[in-house]
Amino acid sequence: MAMGTESAAASTGADAGGASGALGRPGVGRAWALGLGLLGLWVWAVAGCVDEWRDNPMYSYGWFVTPLIVFFLWRRLDEPMVGRELWGAPRWPARPSAIGLGVALVALLALPVELLRNELPDDRLNNWGLALAAVGATLWAGRCLGGWPLVRTLAFPVLFFLTAVAWPKRYETPVTIGLQQMVATVIVEVLHVLGIHAQPQGTTILMREGPVGIAEACSGIRSLQASLMISLAVGELFFLRWGRRLMLIVLCAALAMVLNLGRTLALCLVMETRGVEAMDRFHDGIGDAILVGLPLLAWVLGRVLTAGEGAVPTEPPRRKGAGGELPAWRRLAGRVRDFEWRRMPSFAPALGIGMAGVVAYHAWLSVLDRRDPPQEGPYFAVRTGEETGTVEETMRSDIWAALAPTEGGMYTREEDGVWGGRVHLYHFFWKPAAANRWVTGHRPDICMPAGGWRVEGQVEPLEVRFGDRALTMHLFRFAGVGQRAVQVWGIWRNGEEIPMAFFDRPTLEWSLLTGKSRSAVEVVSCVVPYLDGEPPIETARRVLGEVMDYRRAPVAGGPQTPAL
Repeated sequence: MAMGTESAAASTGADAGGASGALGRPGVGRAWALGLGLLGLWVWAVAGCVDEWRDNPMYSYGWFVTPLIVFFLWRRLDEPMVGRELWGAPRWPARPSAIGLGVALVALLALPVELLRNELPDDRLNNWGLALAAVGATLWAGRCLGGWPLVRTLAFPVLFFLTAVAWPKRYETPVTIGLQQMVATVIVEVLHVLGIHAQPQGTTILMREGPVGIAEACSGIRSLQASLMISLAVGELFFLRWGRRLMLIVLCAALAMVLNLGRTLALCLVMETRGVEAMDRFHDGIGDAILVGLPLLAWVLGRVLTAGEGAVPTEPPRRKGAGGELPAWRRLAGRVRDFEWRRMPSFAPALGIGMAGVVAYHAWLSVLDRRDPPQEGPYFAVRTGEETGTVEETMRSDIWAALAPTEGGMYTREEDGVWGGRVHLYHFFWKPAAANRWVTGHRPDICMPAGGWRVEGQVEPLEVRFGDRALTMHLFRFAGVGQRAVQVWGIWRNGEEIPMAFFDRPTLEWSLLTGKSRSAVEVVSCVVPYLDGEPPIETARRVLGEVMDYRRAPVAGGPQTPAL
């Protein structure tokens, strides 16, 4: 039978009556230390992902992964696969003292790892490290408790967590931009077949009624990531054989791309026939339909793939009955309770060192942030109305969701002598939060090329006056289809300028020493289009000075706050 190979005494020990004796058993402290250590690793790994699940729509499905892990683990114990042992004989470590000492030394890294987790602009590699540490430690503990059979039982539910860990930006961004450009090219060809004039410009489709931007959601990257999680979950739900699971992953990925191409084509057709406002109304509804339809279609594919012995047979669930065996999870609990924990390493020193490192980092950070509080509101304000000729424009909901600022917006100003007669301004503010690390990735030299613009020349510092204050911003030059543009862009963290040198090597901000983790970020930008001749740099500088109010008053010897 597919139960653990253990004696009847050990099996019935999982029932009532053994708890009091187990509490007094030698080594119970080691059991608690290992259990709390595993719990701490999983809490740490989840905490590293929560910002992405909450603030990044591409990974919002992560909230479903943790309950699915619990469900899959319970189901593997409740409905074991026919012919497979759930666990085997224990495999105690050969050198427990050496392992305990090694883990204690590794725990010394808890403080710098927590620093990196909070301070690196792209902390996703760090999150992968924490997730792999939690997965590896859990599977190692499973091997000690029940040998390789228990590792096989735990492997899928535990490894499933990795589907919710965000890809590192350095790998995700090129894939996303490539998919956006591919979608734009394919849709333009389809529109041409339908007799509709359209032109691709990077990740934008230029149409008669206006441009249609291919955002991250429309690129297919979000659906591809979700399809991986969904296909793996459906494969486990039906206990598909590994070949069928791989087939399901490929089919769901192809389905996700087809659905996203269909979504983009539908939006372009709505734009062509009904205009921009209609496209904005349909945009979210079509996207929501894909999010609902993809898992339903994946479930149908999974059901189809079970045909012809595509699924592994399982034993019926066991329930406690008169003279019957206990359910597997009760038997496993008995194995844990009766395990010879004295033969395991002592992880109490490692647990204490690790917890002390994490607590020390946040305690010290709290003290420093109390001394010098982070910026709580924007220092810049946009003067709109007839006085400045500046009006606020409506931003697309998907762009706003991708940026996720606390406040801000997009503005235009009528300007004589400028090609097209208008200049464009942007102002965004992100309140203090740990998730603001990735905000620095929204730079002109990254976002503009994604829209089909080409960077010209080097980025230059440019001094701009706001009233009686002179601030350093950055000058970018771009060339597009039939036009050029200059963009004067500035970014501040806690009111302090972030220089371009930071982006060349975005290392630590060393907030441990300055108390600026969870800092506020503020971005101000002005884009002036032109055709040929001298770039309108002075126009951009003048418009910024006339439209933007800078409300931060210098305070000597203390934190700087907005002047009221």
